[in-house]
Amino acid sequence: MDGLDDIVEEFLVESHENLDQLDSDLVALEQEPTSRERLSSVFRTIHTIKGTSGFLAFNRLEEVTHVGENLLSRLRDGELALTPARTSALLEMVDCVRSLLASIEASGGEGAVDVSAVVTALTAVIDDRAPAVRKAPAKAPARKPAAAKAPAKPVKVGRETAGRRGKGVTVVWDLPLSEPELADLAAALKAKCGTGGTVKGGRIEIQGDHRDRLVAELEALGYKVKRSGG
Repeated sequence: MDGLDDIVEEFLVESHENLDQLDSDLVALEQEPTSRERLSSVFRTIHTIKGTSGFLAFNRLEEVTHVGENLLSRLRDGELALTPARTSALLEMVDCVRSLLASIEASGGEGAVDVSAVVTALTAVIDDRAPAVRKAPAKAPARKPAAAKAPAKPVKVGRETAGRRGKGVTVVWDLPLSEPELADLAAALKAKCGTGGTVKGGRIEIQGDHRDRLVAELEALGYKVKRSGG
C-alpha cells in the first residue's frame, strides 16, 4: 500500500476485517433472518465504511454503502423482511465494496469499478416491500435442487480471485437451469459448504475455495462436471 497515507491504510485494514465478520453474519442470517443482533452488526459495518469513505472522498464507495445502509436500517427496524432477493443484493454490495477497496489499495483511487448495477439492485429490493411480519405456520418443505437435465454440456467449476483481495470465490457456470432453479441449487450448495454466496449473471458464486466439495455435490446430482483453471 505504498503511497497511501496512514488514515487510508488504517481504513483499508479495518474495512477488510469488518467485512470478514460481515460475511459470517450474512451466513448466519440465512438461517436466522430475523436476528436483530446480526442485522445490527452488518448495519454498523456498512455505516462505518460509508462514513469514512465520505470523509476520504471515495464517492462511489460512499454511494453504494449509503443505499446498502438504507436497506439494512429497514431490515434491522423490522420494516422489511430479509428475503432471498435482499440477501443476494447485500452479497452483491459486499462484492462491490471489496472491489472498490482493492482498487483503492492498489492505486489510491476507485479506478473503473462501476457501482450503478449494485445501487439499482439495492434500490429495487428496498422498493419491493415484502411484508416484514412472517406467518407462524410450519415452514414449507424445501425444494430439492434440480438434478441434471440430459443431454447437457459439462458444468464448469472454477475459482476467481481478481478484485477480491486474494480471498476469492468458487464459481459454477454452464448450468442448464432457470433462475429459480439456480437460486435453489445455490442455497443447497451454500449450506453444504457452510458459507455465503449468490447467483449473478447465470452463475453461482460461493465464497471461499470449495471446488472439490462442489464438484462432488454436483456429480452426486447427476451433472457432468469439468474443473476449470486447475
